[in-house]
Parts: sequence; C-alpha cells; structure tokens
Amino acid sequence: MKKLFIFINVLIYTAFAQQTYTFTNCGATGRFGPTQAQINAAYTGTNTLTGLVSLSSTTGIQSFTIPISGPYRIEANGAQGGSESVNKYGGRGARMIGDFNFTAGQVIKILVGQQGSAVLTYYGGGGGTFMTDNSNNPLVVAGGGGGAGGAAGGNGVDAVITTNGTAGTAGGAGGVNGNGGNAVQTNAGSGGGFYTNGTGTFISPSCSVSAGRAFVNGGEGGQMANWLPGGFGGGGGGWNSTGNGGGGGGYSGGGTSGATYVGGGGGGSFNSGSNQVNTGGVNTGHGRVVITLLCSPGALPVSNTAANQLNICSGSSSSLSVTGTGTLNWYNSPT
Repeated sequence: MKKLFIFINVLIYTAFAQQTYTFTNCGATGRFGPTQAQINAAYTGTNTLTGLVSLSSTTGIQSFTIPISGPYRIEANGAQGGSESVNKYGGRGARMIGDFNFTAGQVIKILVGQQGSAVLTYYGGGGGTFMTDNSNNPLVVAGGGGGAGGAAGGNGVDAVITTNGTAGTAGGAGGVNGNGGNAVQTNAGSGGGFYTNGTGTFISPSCSVSAGRAFVNGGEGGQMANWLPGGFGGGGGGWNSTGNGGGGGGYSGGGTSGATYVGGGGGGSFNSGSNQVNTGGVNTGHGRVVITLLCSPGALPVSNTAANQLNICSGSSSSLSVTGTGTLNWYNSPT
C-alpha cells in the first residue's frame, strides 16, 4: 500500500526587530544647523546612522536614504524658544507623530530645530523641525516655541499642532497657510514658515534680517547685528537687552511685537501621516526626529516562494492551522 503525503506549503519565517533612527542637532547651536563634520561626529558609532547622513544644504539640512521598504513611524519635535530657566521660559515645541510607507532608496530631508539663544534678557525664537521628501514636499513639521520676554518678562508662547502660527503675547499675528509670522513695533523677528520668511512691519528696513527664514529658503534663524539669533528652523531673532522674544519657526511662523517687550508667538505644525498623535507645547531644549521601521504579522503565504513569505515582528506570534494528514516543512531564517 502506498503512503500518500500532503506537503503543506513551506513557511519562510523571518523575524524583524523594530529599527529606530534618531536625528539630532548634532551639537550645533544658533541660527545655522550642523556641518558635515558635526554630523559625522554625532552619528559615528550609532550602528544605524554611521556614514548614512549627508548635508542637502549649506545651512544644515540633513539628507537620509531609506534603507528598507516598509511602514515607518515618524516623530518630530520642535525646539523650545530662548529661556532664562529661572522665572521666564521660552515656549515649548510641538510633537507630531504619524505613519508613512517608504520605499528603499527614497531620499528624505530633515531639519532639526534648534533652541533659541538666550543671554541676559533677550531671547530668540525656537526653530521648527521639518521632514520632507527630496522634492521639498512636507511630510511632518513640528513648530518651535516663541522666545521669552525681556524687560516685562513673561514666557514665550508654546507651538501648536494646527497649521497656523500664534501671535506673540502682545500681538504680531502668526503666519497662515505655511507662511512666515508678522512683527509689529519691534526689532525682534517673527518666525519663518515653510514657504516664506517671517514678515511684518519693522522700525527700519534693516530690522527685517531678524526674521526667521522659510524651510525652502534654508531655514536659518533670524539675527540682527550682534543681537541674539533665533534657532535654526526659522526661529525669529530676539531684540537686544530687555527686548521682546522672537517668534517660533514652523509650518507657519509665530508672530512677535515690541509693544511691551514680552514673549514671542509659537510656530504652527503639519502632519500628512496616518495614525496621528499630535501634542502642542511639550518639547523642551532642541528638537529631534525619531524614525522607526514598523512591522506586523502578515498573511499566510499561498506558495513556497520567498515572495510569499510571512514576516513576523520580533516578540509577536502567528498561528498556522492545518486540516488533514501531511508534513509541514518549517524553515527558520532569522535576521
């Protein structure tokens, strides 16, 4: 009598652990971002970013090539405005989280916002944190907080999760629709947006240099003369001593006003991902970006080809139910 064997399709099992990539300001401060040397020094020995990050602009925007196709979670944090850390604080940056599908070889750009400068009683706005595709289409933007106030004191305004920036404590409207904020009666600068630099009415034309620049224009923080610069990421510059705080950079910039020398407005934010978790006014210090490769149990394969493999995250499980008599061939190919 002949034995009949039913061979169940081969299940190729590959275990994936979540891979995380963390991008920082790499030790840079002020209105310009990191140099290539700073990037190399910061990421060497990280096992995930060593030699994989380059500059896409002279101001410090980082360029990263996606190594593996799949679903990713992006967390972007905007920078805090300039802060005295005693009795007045810069506005805190926003945190924006969303999921995206990327393809191996896809290039993305990352600008990590830097905290606004702070000396004596004048404070620059915090830089927004930006992530785009290689054609400058925005994916996630987390606004930066406004700089603290000078003579009259007071805190800077926190960044928000809506696309429009906020006004400074004493006025100066926030930008809308991806544009820079406004500044009135002041030498301090409003925050830059995604598409346009900070704008507004200034005491003199030379004061316009204190406004933060847009992401598409390089994202530099604003600075007038030797006064305090805003943070990289479009933060507006602070005004001299006892002056008002600069507006935060973001998808739309924060505004500022020198009427009573108080805090600058917070930047707006943007998120085109799915499964969003967005929080305004939460991040302190410099900004950062965390990119995590996600994976989840897939459907059972329908043939014994590698193209129909079942991928299972490390730490998760999957069940196989079989009816009838047969033989199961199981191949384990861990990564």
